[in-house]
Amino acid sequence: MGHGSYRSTRKGIRVHRRSDLQACYRCPARHHAEKQLGDGAIYNRQALERGTWFHAGVEAMLKPMRGNNLGVPLGTDALGAIAKCPSSLREEVMDLLRRWIKRFPITHVIDVEVLLSSEVLNAGESPDGLAHHVGGRLDLVTHPQMVWDWKTGWAVPSIAALMQEIQPCSYALMASDKYGWTEVQVAVDFVRLGVTRVLHFDLAAIKAAAVRVKEHILDLLAWEKEVANANPSEARPGIHCNGCPLITRCDVAHPDAIKGQADAEQMATALLQEDLKSTRRRKNLRDYIASLPNRRMEAGGAVFEIGLEGPIAVDDVQALATLLADHGHDPWNLLKVDTEKLRAFVKKNPGLRDDVATLVVDHRTTQLKIRKE
Repeated sequence: MGHGSYRSTRKGIRVHRRSDLQACYRCPARHHAEKQLGDGAIYNRQALERGTWFHAGVEAMLKPMRGNNLGVPLGTDALGAIAKCPSSLREEVMDLLRRWIKRFPITHVIDVEVLLSSEVLNAGESPDGLAHHVGGRLDLVTHPQMVWDWKTGWAVPSIAALMQEIQPCSYALMASDKYGWTEVQVAVDFVRLGVTRVLHFDLAAIKAAAVRVKEHILDLLAWEKEVANANPSEARPGIHCNGCPLITRCDVAHPDAIKGQADAEQMATALLQEDLKSTRRRKNLRDYIASLPNRRMEAGGAVFEIGLEGPIAVDDVQALATLLADHGHDPWNLLKVDTEKLRAFVKKNPGLRDDVATLVVDHRTTQLKIRKE
């Protein structure tokens, strides 16, 4: 098998991990290093382990609900699955599981941790004569036509940014093929910060996703050919340079990328002095601080921290008005949807909390916060 593939039980088929496709498309040089050194040398090993143990706990809680069962997951089901979790991670993983249980919707479960693949490049058009699939494991599939993906990190990107990622595109494509859906919702749940981003894919968007995945596979195959010919992997600078552990050895890294603590402190000081106007550099500083163990940094007599900022809004005002009217409430005083008024209203009418929550869209993203001491 080549780089970044699952094993297929069918001859003549190669299945690619979506993470490898995304990594190679962004920067072949970094992807090459990852394959040579291993993920543990490139990524935060503790973050990888944390995600693995969290997913094990969630899977144990959801498996009894598989098969269109309506119910609520039980925390006790997770205890056996995480019994061997390292003590250094156990408290954090348990906290994430508690947060997840508290917010998990009562829903019909179709599949849990299901491994799927979809063909995006057939053998006739493939440069190597193989059929190429994108594959991946869907954390949870529920009615109505929704795929869930749990994230345990600190970064919360916007919906627009997530739509540019290959992961939700591949999830929508695989779910459409598996279940025959012409519309798919991909819910990306940021467990730690309690934010869920729901991405909507209609049939046109699913077809566009297939085209994007195909482009990524062709790009990876071209890179593999270069590697086979002993040609150096191309470095593609961009916003993804920020946080790359290979940045100090890269000659073409993006000029705004942060190469270490000294760079970060210099950028933070410039920000305090209002010399830092670049939005990209602010984002780079945010991403750098988000990668630190405690998500905070001191510089220039101030504290720089990561937190959520931005509006929380109801995008579908008509649906909210209909919901309130159906429960005997006059919606007109809330049609502007002042979120502070809405929060107070739901507090007085707790029976509506779950229904209203389905209409609330959390637009907050992780932002850099500065607190002078």
